[in-house]
Amino acid sequence: MARVKWDQIAEKFFEGGCSKGMCYSYNSDTKSYDYGEAWNGISGFTDNPSGADEQASYADNIKYISMRGAENYGGTIRCFWYPENFKACLGKKTVAKGVTIAQQARATFGFVVSTQVANDTEGIEAGETIHLVWNASTSPSSKDYTSLNESPSPSELTFEFTANPVEVGKNYKPTCNMEICTVGMDETELAKVEHLKRVLYGADFEEGADDTYFNTVPQTEEEPTNWAADVTAGKYYTKTDSTYSVVASGTAYSSSTQYYKLLEASLPSPAEIITNIFGGSVNTVVPEG
Repeated sequence: MARVKWDQIAEKFFEGGCSKGMCYSYNSDTKSYDYGEAWNGISGFTDNPSGADEQASYADNIKYISMRGAENYGGTIRCFWYPENFKACLGKKTVAKGVTIAQQARATFGFVVSTQVANDTEGIEAGETIHLVWNASTSPSSKDYTSLNESPSPSELTFEFTANPVEVGKNYKPTCNMEICTVGMDETELAKVEHLKRVLYGADFEEGADDTYFNTVPQTEEEPTNWAADVTAGKYYTKTDSTYSVVASGTAYSSSTQYYKLLEASLPSPAEIITNIFGGSVNTVVPEG
C-alpha cells in the first residue's frame, strides 16, 4: 500500500452555507408528511445529537467491557421568519385572518435544509448535502424585540427541536435523520438526487417529462371539489404511452379517465427514499465503497 498523502489538489473539502429550507406538516389521515412549504429566511441550522454515553463495567481490575446508551437527536433552527404551516408546530392556532392564539397542541413536523460542500478547485460548486429530519417537535422559545436605532437589524428567531426515530427496515435501526451528500456521485446517482428534489420541493412541467415528475397514483374515481379551478390552473395531465398532456381549461371531468398531477412538495419516509428513489433495499445492508 502506497503512503497516504495529505492536502492534495481538489481534496481540500469544507462545508458551509444553509439554504433551501422546507417544512412539512404531518397528515394523520395518510400517515405521511405533505403540505411542504418553503422556509424562507433560514439563517442557520445546528445538528446536535446527544446521548450514546459510555456505560463501563470493570472486572479483573480492568475495564472489562463498555456499552453505549441510546443516541438522541435534536438541533436548532435559526431564522428570520417561518412558513405558515410551522405555526401549528409552535402551538399556535389561527382563529381569524392574522389572529393566532398560543399554548395549543404542538404538531410534529418534517424538515429539510441544504448545505453547500466546497473544495479548493470548484469552490461552493463541489457538491451539496441535503439534511432530512422526521418526527420533530419544538420546545417553547423566547423572542427578543428591540427598538430600531441607527444600525437596525432584523430579529433572529431560534427554535430548538428534538426528534423521535421512525422505522427504516429489517437490517437498520429506526432513525429520524438522513444526510445525502452529492460529492463523488456519478451521473446516474445525481439523477436520483434530482428525482428526490422533485419530490421534496415539488416539480414544474418540462417538455418530455417522464414519470419521475408525476404522482404515481392517478385520480380516476371521484371528481375533486376543486376540479374546475385546478384544471384552469393547469394542474391535471393525461398520459398517452409515455407522453403527458395538460388537461385543457374547461374540460369536463370523466371518471373513466386517468388524471395525473405533478409532484407536490412532500417528505417520503427513510425507507421510501432508500427503495423507491435510490433503488436500495431496507432488508440488505450495502457495504461502503
